[in-house]
Amino acid sequence: MQKRLEKEKLAQEAINDDNQGRSITAAFELSWQELSEDAKKLSYLLSLFALAPIPWWMVENLQIEQKLDNLEKLRDDWLLKFSLLQRQDKDLYQFHHLVREFVKNKCDEFDGVNDLKKSFCSQIVNLVNQLLNREAPDAAETTPIMLFVTHVEEIAVTFSYIMDYKELFISHTWLLIIYNYLGIYAQAAHWGEKYKSEMARGSQEDFNSLYNQYLLSQIYLR
Repeated sequence: MQKRLEKEKLAQEAINDDNQGRSITAAFELSWQELSEDAKKLSYLLSLFALAPIPWWMVENLQIEQKLDNLEKLRDDWLLKFSLLQRQDKDLYQFHHLVREFVKNKCDEFDGVNDLKKSFCSQIVNLVNQLLNREAPDAAETTPIMLFVTHVEEIAVTFSYIMDYKELFISHTWLLIIYNYLGIYAQAAHWGEKYKSEMARGSQEDFNSLYNQYLLSQIYLR
């Protein structure tokens, strides 16, 4: 009898969780229907970042087809107003994980989703290049490096299948170098190993440059 009651309790909890999930989704859907098309497109873009605070300067430098003041208006008048986006700190914004999941599902239904993801990856890699060449916006200097690393790792893991060789090389190499610099050698080795499977796609010269960094991380691990 006790076992049967426990099973019935678990079944009821599952039903309640399912109903709660449906209620949350329905609430998100109501807010979503109120958004302008441009606000929805901005949401798609933001959902491609990692589940972490997003420095607004990164969004501003993605070279999307919106003026900077219009981006802020879309953010404030739509996403913040409808509680889809949260302000974490000055110039830092983040989706709640449930909102992000909801928007990502909407994004996957968007006709131009593949082009959007590919463009997003290219622009993030471009920001990495700016950092490497000391050409990044001044706002980047106040961003904790691990926050930026988190978003680069997101594209390197989630969207590697649509990134070209050069983008993979730059993102993986930069992550490897950063972790070496920070003394997190296990992660440096991880990115070295992760990239080894890609070596056949590039030139031997490019691979040698990366592999030297990988060997360095291996030395520190011993």
